[in-house]
Amino acid sequence: EDGIRDTSVTGVQTCALPISASITLPVGNLRGGQHELAVDATDNQNATTSIKVPFLIDAAAPTITQLTLNGQAAASTTTYTVGDAVLLDIAARDTRGDAANTAGPVTAIRVYENGSLVKSGSGGTLNVDLSKTAAGAARAAGTSVITVEVEDSVGYVTTRTLTLTFNAGTDNGGAVAPTFTWLSPASDFVKGGGSVPLRAT
Repeated sequence: EDGIRDTSVTGVQTCALPISASITLPVGNLRGGQHELAVDATDNQNATTSIKVPFLIDAAAPTITQLTLNGQAAASTTTYTVGDAVLLDIAARDTRGDAANTAGPVTAIRVYENGSLVKSGSGGTLNVDLSKTAAGAARAAGTSVITVEVEDSVGYVTTRTLTLTFNAGTDNGGAVAPTFTWLSPASDFVKGGGSVPLRAT
């Protein structure tokens, strides 16, 4: 019967394997980069065939390099008022985990709200408007858990979680508080003794 008597992987001790038509070989905790698999197959007549096969290991998960809400670094918990702008910006990068820090592709960025997919995209950046629901409807007061997933080409996933609380707008016995609009002047300075017109809605 033909069989594979032994194999070796760079950085891994040579080991004997049982005779089999196919073999799944664990490669262990190898560093990122190129490695070589050496296989010697010997039959019952001691005839031997050897082969060396190079292969590549990706040993690093992607990194989320930017996670901001309205341009500021996102905190784990943030509170807004319903109607506020809530723009989530994500940037990510990936490396192969080798000595040269070789860049790898970010194949997917996904954003979930309370477990439901809000938006996804490929590449290293994604932005999501969270001021409204995933269906585009106005938000109601409440709390949402936002999960950001970044995946690379071999399936490593990096995750970040944010909790957003939306409070109802201020009212006075059910009446919406007035909003004041600054009409003039256009500059930052007002002449002493002058007046500034305001409009309330």
